[in-house]
Amino acid sequence: MSNTAAKSERPVFNAEGALNFINVVDRHLRVVSRLQLATEPHHSIRLDLSLFYDNHPAGSLSFDLNGFSPAESVALARDIKSNPYLLREIDEYLCGDLIE
Repeated sequence: MSNTAAKSERPVFNAEGALNFINVVDRHLRVVSRLQLATEPHHSIRLDLSLFYDNHPAGSLSFDLNGFSPAESVALARDIKSNPYLLREIDEYLCGDLIE
């Protein structure tokens, strides 16, 4: 994936109060990240990723961000391409595990 990707600087709030960011990972892949912050101390922060390849829906992934602060979660949702774990999960989802 290219490191020349752009990212959305302003979050978009949906009707449920979640934060939404659009991440341009490369010229083909865009990821809309939806961050639902915890409303209770015992709840985890939820990150939902909607994947678009060449502007066509390509699937979705979800992650519970246990141990993440709200600020760390927003930073992650704002810049998906900076997290190697998430990029690997996206690659495996789209292409399958290529390592034998």
